[in-house]
This record gives sequence, structure tokens and C-alpha cells, in this order.
Amino acid sequence: GLRLGFLFGPNELTARAAAMLESWAVSGPALAVGQAALSDFAWQDAMRRQLADEMADLTLALSMAGLTVFGGTALYALAGLRKAEAMHTALARRHIWTRRFDHSPTWLRFGLPGSPAALTRLSAALADAMAEI
Repeated sequence: GLRLGFLFGPNELTARAAAMLESWAVSGPALAVGQAALSDFAWQDAMRRQLADEMADLTLALSMAGLTVFGGTALYALAGLRKAEAMHTALARRHIWTRRFDHSPTWLRFGLPGSPAALTRLSAALADAMAEI
């Protein structure tokens, strides 16, 4: 995996942000991958379509398990469930990690599973966890 974040915008905004943030190193390979991704518009379009398809599959799996999907991004879904903490714990026992939110105890965040096999595993874990809680 690779994480590469950046900020671009008007100089006034980026200068203020840079003054508030600490500096951190970015590896050469990460810079090369980032440069290639930002210059490959066909890849970007294909990835947007792929992520949208994967998110549709994740949303369907969560909905079929009884969770209400109400937000997210192209990379994760935000879902609600009255027993979110119990679901988080039950899924963790099945090696599925979600993010809980102390400020919203009925929310769980699910990342994209990453493959059809992982989506199938998530669906099975959701069914088992729902039966448990």
C-alpha cells in the first residue's frame, strides 16, 4: 500500500496550511507513483468507475445485512446501526475492522473490501455478526 497526501490551491491558503502542519518525508517511490497517477487521466477515469462499482457493491452488502448507509466517500461507507458497538466487536472477532465514533455511537465506517472474495467474506461476517448481536 501507499499513502501520499498533498495540498494544492491558492498560495495564501497553502502557505497558511503549511505553517500549521509539520513537515514529513515522502519516499521517492511514493512521489513517482503519485506523479504517474496524477498525469494519467485515463487511469484516473478508470479508477473512478472501479471505485464507484465497488462502493455500490459494498452499499448493497451493508444494506442487505440491515445497516443503513447514509454517507461516505469513494473509499468508505458510513453506516448506521443501533447496536453499532456490538457489531464492531462481533466483526473484529471475525477479523473485519470497522471504525467506531465516540461522538456518534450508532455509526460505523466500512472501507472498501478490495476484491470480490473480500466482499464475500465481509457479507458472511456481517450475517454471522448480525445473528450474534
